[in-house]
This record gives sequence, C-alpha cells and structure tokens, in this order.
Amino acid sequence: MRIWNRIVQWAAGSKLALGAAAIPTALVLAYFGSVVIAAIQHGYSWREMDWDNSGATSISEFFKAADTGRRRVVIDGKRCVEFFAYKDGLPLKTSCAGTGISPGRRNGDGE
Repeated sequence: MRIWNRIVQWAAGSKLALGAAAIPTALVLAYFGSVVIAAIQHGYSWREMDWDNSGATSISEFFKAADTGRRRVVIDGKRCVEFFAYKDGLPLKTSCAGTGISPGRRNGDGE
C-alpha cells in the first residue's frame, strides 16, 4: 500500500509538471504553425522556394518563404520577378520570364 501511495503522489506531481510544460510547448507549436500558414499563404511553388538554387527545396527554405516578398523588376530590358527579404528588402533570388534561366541568388554581399 505504501508503494501505491508513492505512485499516486508521483503521478499527481507529474501532472503539475506536464501542465507547466504544456504552456511553452503550446506557444512553440503556435509559432511554428503561424510560420507554416504564412509560408503557404504566399503561394510560392516549391521551385520558387529554392532560394539557394540547389535544385531542391529544404524545410528551412520553406520556412524562409514566410518572410519573403515578391516584386516585379526589369533587368536588361527583361521582365523579372525578384524575391526579397521583408526584414531588409535585400533581394534573395531573381527569376526572369521567357528566358528559362534564373540569374541566380543575390544578396548584400555581392554574390
């Protein structure tokens, strides 16, 4: 009977610990859920979300889509779409229509 009491006390204590851990867990899940929703709402294709032009879209590139905007630009007389970071407005990637090629990634480092 004494062991049973200890088990009941442990279970009661672990419920409190689980309740305390549930709040931060819920906040983290809510944050990632909102990032996923924001990334989906932009409507980018998987190819467009390949920010480093590696040929595959990683999960980190998918999450980066939530903080990325799209604007039309003209480069050398060609109509292009430039993807830029919301945080600083710097271009991440430029894709030109009709050429079938992408001029590649751009950033403030001159790459």
